[in-house]
Amino acid sequence: MGDLSWKELTEDQRDFVCYNQKLTQAFINKHWNDLTDLQRNNICTYQKLTLTFITDQWEGMTEWPRDFVCNYQK
Repeated sequence: MGDLSWKELTEDQRDFVCYNQKLTQAFINKHWNDLTDLQRNNICTYQKLTLTFITDQWEGMTEWPRDFVCNYQK
């Protein structure tokens, strides 16, 4: 993300980052609760999530993120 911080990005830029950049699990953990549904869906589809993270977040996930986790996380 260069020199920009997450808070300085527009929603469109954040959407792009969630599917086009390799995010660390620490970054995902820190920002998960503040993400939009689209951003969460992108992360569940395009990012590598740990089993611990999936287990911890599963109950709070809606149908779409759960579906993406089941289909895209190996």
